[in-house]
Amino acid sequence: MIELDDVRRVYDDFSLTLCFSVADDEILALLGSSGSGKTTTLRIIAGFERLDSGRLLINGVDMADVSPQQREIGYVFQDYTLFPHLNVEQNVAYGLRVAAVAPLERRRRVAELLEMVDLAQFGKRAVHTLSGGEQQRVAVARALARKPRALLLDEPFSAIDSDLREDLRRHLMRVQRALRVPTIFVTHSRTEALSVGDRIIVLRAGAIDDQGTPQQLYQRPRTAYTARFLGRANIIRTAQLSAYGFGTAGGGDQTSADAELLMIRPEHVVLRPAEQTAETAEAAAVTFPARVVRSTYHGLYREYELETAIGPLYAVSNREFSDGSSLVAGFPPSHLTPVAPDALR
Repeated sequence: MIELDDVRRVYDDFSLTLCFSVADDEILALLGSSGSGKTTTLRIIAGFERLDSGRLLINGVDMADVSPQQREIGYVFQDYTLFPHLNVEQNVAYGLRVAAVAPLERRRRVAELLEMVDLAQFGKRAVHTLSGGEQQRVAVARALARKPRALLLDEPFSAIDSDLREDLRRHLMRVQRALRVPTIFVTHSRTEALSVGDRIIVLRAGAIDDQGTPQQLYQRPRTAYTARFLGRANIIRTAQLSAYGFGTAGGGDQTSADAELLMIRPEHVVLRPAEQTAETAEAAAVTFPARVVRSTYHGLYREYELETAIGPLYAVSNREFSDGSSLVAGFPPSHLTPVAPDALR
């Protein structure tokens, strides 16, 4: 387990404050924009950056005075840093050779890891002959060779083609589950965070803005910043909904009604032509007039930018409406989530 207990790192123009833990069987995604403190967090855990206060524990051991070499942490950098003069097997075995692991055990461990990352048949290949995704899998296998206490990955998917990313994500998740090593990966991609992370921490300006499971953060974020960072989000002032039945009996719970801001995802906004009679299921929804400003085709659905009585909204639908169409938009109050304003806290 990795534990950061009120860890602080202070620079002239930036400070980082962290308090979280990662279980042995967990993949934690550190999600944030450039400069939010993601890579600095990894460097503190690995021992490349000192912490100014707080405690860093790995498997219950305080790492404050432990050198990077003695922390036994696997670190995969964004650019792989494979040794070009060594083949795949030799790259994976490098740390084992440095640690003077017996040749028989070294070969067994390398074979086991290459099998895990589906590269068993590539052991004798030169690394420059591999695809980007295959090279990254070699880097992961090398980082795991010495059975590290933790695995850290800095933007592991960013340097490979998009069609290879899903394959690498699948391999990473399978290996992590098999070895049960606490894993933290840094990303600026919400798609990667949502699809790989068991839990996500959203970093903003050196502090944790929100954290939770992918489903929790996407559907019920605590802040408007996290809501927007994880995908298209409609942020609505509660006062704008009062004229359309929200906050009255059956029109939303009291917690939402008392909040200043509410969030709803575009997929929960329902659209119908203004002249069409409302369906029975719509009776409990908050509805209001809307007009299509523009639409964008996404294959399985269209995304609509709307001008509505409560302000601009986005909606997605598999129905086709032309620009300028008069519609009725609405949503069930149960899908509204109170969110804190964007201002830095």
